[in-house]
Amino acid sequence: YISYQTANIINFFQDAWRYHVFLDIDKDRGTGYKGIDGDDTVGAEYLVQGGTLYQYLGSGQDWDWRRIGFVTYSYLGNRIEMAIAGEMLSEIPIDGVHIYLYGDNEVLDDRAEISPIIIDGDFSDWEGVEPIGIDLRGDAKAGEVDWTKLWVKSSPENLYLSYETENPVSFTDAFNSSAWGYQIELDTDLNTFTGYIGVYGDFKMGADYLIQGGTLYRYSRESDRTLQGWKAVTGLLYSYLDRRLEIAIPWSSLGMGEEDYGVDIMLYGLNPLRLIDQDAIDFAPDDKAGYRHWR
Repeated sequence: YISYQTANIINFFQDAWRYHVFLDIDKDRGTGYKGIDGDDTVGAEYLVQGGTLYQYLGSGQDWDWRRIGFVTYSYLGNRIEMAIAGEMLSEIPIDGVHIYLYGDNEVLDDRAEISPIIIDGDFSDWEGVEPIGIDLRGDAKAGEVDWTKLWVKSSPENLYLSYETENPVSFTDAFNSSAWGYQIELDTDLNTFTGYIGVYGDFKMGADYLIQGGTLYRYSRESDRTLQGWKAVTGLLYSYLDRRLEIAIPWSSLGMGEEDYGVDIMLYGLNPLRLIDQDAIDFAPDDKAGYRHWR
């Protein structure tokens, strides 16, 4: 159990990423995350960011975390309490644990000039942008939507996405999938307790918006978040050529202002066999946690 208090009111809405609790469960600074400069006094195997638990996979200074699940928490005013289930950790620290609180108060307004993406099917303006996600080829049924890569870029006005599939992208045929087979789930408040969590409730993110083909939808249900409940918001500007697509989403259409900095993105590939064979659905990432992009 952990409880901390801050000088100001705690607020995880849009700002959960600012509240970090690093856990060094083996109390060995030689293992785990030691900070970007390698000078932290703990070596963290786990991180609680807001209400989400991550396990460290990196080599000490790189930011490489795998989402494990969600802790139970409640806050009121400037104090929070949380419980981390023992089974979520690789070992139970029977003789104590080192805990390091890190508050990220970085001001992100002074952003470098961002070259614009032109939605025209010419992907040369994506040069130099590394994929935020790479998915295994062939992990979906042959002839269906099979994700391979996702690129993300943003400007003050737009979120730009570009994905690549194993087969040619087509919103009119796509091996009998058509536009509805190409789905992008967006968690814009970084809050797993809001938004759509999948038919089986197994999404590790709560999708507030959905891009289906070239149309943006907003999730409207407040209870039983395993049920569909999407309302069309707007059509989006997109273009595809062969196996790759690019699309622009205005931040304003996502209800996100300049103070909102992060979004989780999950690719969800459907096809007509999905109702009888779950292997016909391709998720990227496979753990259904989403790729996180900071503006």
